[in-house]
Amino acid sequence: MYISVPKEMWTERYGGPDMLVHKAERHWELMTYNQHPLQNDIYEMFNKFSHEHHAKKTEEEEAEAINFVEKINEVVKSKREELGLKDYQDLDLADLQDVFDEAMRELRGSPGSSSYVKT
Repeated sequence: MYISVPKEMWTERYGGPDMLVHKAERHWELMTYNQHPLQNDIYEMFNKFSHEHHAKKTEEEEAEAINFVEKINEVVKSKREELGLKDYQDLDLADLQDVFDEAMRELRGSPGSSSYVKT
């Protein structure tokens, strides 16, 4: 969908284009001086993303990741035994999603976790 400036901006209101220019200049000024309301939030989100995906993990984060993978493997093993699957048979995608959801629910429930969600 194409979003355009309302026609009233160009015809019925005096100084419509000037208002657009001044608003853009104000946003540019705020960004230039690192004062824009959204700018610090965007920096914080990007720094968190960069840390999670590119930075060297701390020992606690590595231990948490190992425990998470072990938990998933335990749940997958119990689910395979529950369903009576043989070695060459795989779990259904919905079952794997349930396993992941269960592990994430447990991870988000522990207060020391970086993924903790207060309920």
